[in-house]
Amino acid sequence: MSAENRVLAERQLGMDLPRSVLIRNPVNLAEIPDAPLPLPQGDPIRLACVANLNILHKGQDLLLSLLAQPNWRERPIELSFAGRGVDEAGLRSTAAYLGLDNVQFLGHIKDIRGLWEHHHALVMASRMEGCPKVLVEANLCGRLAIGPDLAGFPELIENGVTGFLAESASLPALERAMEEFLHMRRLWPEISARAFSRALDYIGTSPTEAFAELILNSLE
Repeated sequence: MSAENRVLAERQLGMDLPRSVLIRNPVNLAEIPDAPLPLPQGDPIRLACVANLNILHKGQDLLLSLLAQPNWRERPIELSFAGRGVDEAGLRSTAAYLGLDNVQFLGHIKDIRGLWEHHHALVMASRMEGCPKVLVEANLCGRLAIGPDLAGFPELIENGVTGFLAESASLPALERAMEEFLHMRRLWPEISARAFSRALDYIGTSPTEAFAELILNSLE
């Protein structure tokens, strides 16, 4: 959940929720790395979209549309979809129809750290969102993210500082963010390191202990 989700809930319910609390979910990492993972060297640039394969929610169709444009076909970019969902068959068919042989489907990934050892950045095109756990996990592994300026993304992504924000979940906005990402390639190590530090501050030392303390304080 993000702060924007709480505001939306208050508007939909027509009331303030002064006692509501935002809970940070634990991440799917066996342990939090002490430092960002080293970035892969050279080309191709490997991007990963880690999400349920549901285009209405996660907008993976926008990523395929972007890569299908003539000027993007010429670039040394590979895109991995990590996850499963109702639109997997449709996305596979679309990628084949568009002739995108630089797109692969990895299925469900248990080893998150292992995934990020071989990819340069997370890319998301979500049309609706909370604060995606995959964003926090990518940052904690030292990977910057490209995502839309909605819900929880701007809580972790400061454009050009800790990642890259698209103004909206639309093809033109995503393309501008991707262009900026590529243009600043020499700064990826610095941006990734700042994303790592921001994520550490975001989750705190122990999300589980913080949640337990919150429950105990509420009981009191």
